[in-house]
Amino acid sequence: MVCDYNTADMKNDIEKRGRGRPKGATSFAKIKLNDLTNYLGRDASVVVSKKWLSEVGISIEDNPKKVLTPVDESDKIHFNVYE
Repeated sequence: MVCDYNTADMKNDIEKRGRGRPKGATSFAKIKLNDLTNYLGRDASVVVSKKWLSEVGISIEDNPKKVLTPVDESDKIHFNVYE
């Protein structure tokens, strides 16, 4: 079976918005540190980018990766599947 599509008939005159963030939108907002401290408290953890930390001269240690240990074979459940 051969299908011929006429793309001129399929053209939509309504302009669709592209993928991603709309033009002019931002992912960041400015807030005074004092306001943030009042809201969260002095001991709160705040997520910031590693790039920003590097730019302001702060270095942190990365969390070490956890090493998984193998499970003992005796703890496994053995079963058979029949059709």
